[in-house]
Amino acid sequence: MNCEEAYAYLTTLPHAEATFPFDDVSLVMKVGGKMFALLPLDAPDGITLKCDPERAIELRERYASVKPAWHFNKKHWNTVFFAPRCLPTSRYANSSTTLTGWWWQNCPKPCAAGLTI
Repeated sequence: MNCEEAYAYLTTLPHAEATFPFDDVSLVMKVGGKMFALLPLDAPDGITLKCDPERAIELRERYASVKPAWHFNKKHWNTVFFAPRCLPTSRYANSSTTLTGWWWQNCPKPCAAGLTI
């Protein structure tokens, strides 16, 4: 998987929107105005994803390509690196679906109001 494939997959998720709130190279994916992923276009070697805290640790221990996210709360955020330390594409898609499912379960109620999956 690469940056373009990650973007293509994330845009298929229900209510996902691409934004650039920080600068012109930090693509932020949001649902209901809440961030769940960051794709740095100037260094497209990985993606940062919000995650359940216990699952975040499990993924880091299981895959060398999953690391605590730099400049993010490491309890909730992981960076998944693309090739050559790549998480298999099927695992990435499964992890992204799990991550967004967790987000839906834990997002603030006002944020989720009017949104359905």
